[in-house]
Amino acid sequence: MQEYERRASDPSSTLVGLLASVLFAVAGGCSTDENGNADGTQNDGGMNATSSGSGSSGSGNGSFQNLTPEQEAALNACEAETGQRTFIGCPVDVLCSSLTADNVVPVQVTFEPLTEECPWTDKDDLDGPSDRDNLSLVDEETRARVEQIRDLKPQLSVPEGEAAVFCSVDISVRSLREDGQFRYDDDILFLFGGNTSSSGAEGGALLITRNASMPGAMLEPVPDLTGVSWPLYDWSDIAGLEISNDNDALFCLDIPTVDPDNPQCGLPPTQEDGRFFIDLDDQTASRLGIRAALTDNYNLTVVMTGDNNPSSDCQHDGFEATVNVGYILVPQAALPELL
Repeated sequence: MQEYERRASDPSSTLVGLLASVLFAVAGGCSTDENGNADGTQNDGGMNATSSGSGSSGSGNGSFQNLTPEQEAALNACEAETGQRTFIGCPVDVLCSSLTADNVVPVQVTFEPLTEECPWTDKDDLDGPSDRDNLSLVDEETRARVEQIRDLKPQLSVPEGEAAVFCSVDISVRSLREDGQFRYDDDILFLFGGNTSSSGAEGGALLITRNASMPGAMLEPVPDLTGVSWPLYDWSDIAGLEISNDNDALFCLDIPTVDPDNPQCGLPPTQEDGRFFIDLDDQTASRLGIRAALTDNYNLTVVMTGDNNPSSDCQHDGFEATVNVGYILVPQAALPELL
């Protein structure tokens, strides 16, 4: 089992990935023909992803060969909704109405406990936006981080030229502690998507945190292709940020107010025992998935931060997530239109 554990001050760290949880869309590769056209598309100014009949979709002009029963059912639903037998322009909730138990895949990911101190440096400030170094110890500031990155893509079998539009997810998180409780220090950021390089993670959407200062510092000012301005992770945006761990300031993506009687996510305050879980609504998850497929990034990342406490900062107890993901395969060319 491969994994990538990156301590930010260690330039010799290697990049590897393992799995993730939480629902999203995963695209297969897309090759080009002799005219430079991507498989599954036509050079006609549009993307034609249609079915010409039961069990077959024609000669490959932006369409499937040998449709599965679920794909046939999805196209039937799309035709009933839009009047056209095509995946292009079909609402995601309509596509997903044909989901069956056979299209639900269980996946698992483990984030092993982090038990070493933060890799602080002697630097007082970053040298600029491209600087990814950790900083020196300062109380009540975000000064250093450790990143754990897991890649979802290898865990799903998606044919070349196709994409898996995620429709549903059932996530359960189990702490690796015997008593089932979870603890961390100082802050934990749980991210999906984004790039990895020798300098670490970048660009993942923030799913959950307890630091009230983080979402605003990470929020992108301009919507992306999905029409959403996401809070996206960039170390240079939060390095030196004041730590604000308000017990009532739990942030969960696209959940403005957490209902204490029916919570959709949970994370204990820093240095306290509690439950850790998250349940994104289907629309948010689908948009995150389409964003992942368009950018070809499927990482689930945990970022642990610290200020100045070597005995506990940048540490967590470890947890295992089991995720049941429901998805429908569509032509990769249809992804930009499924918004």
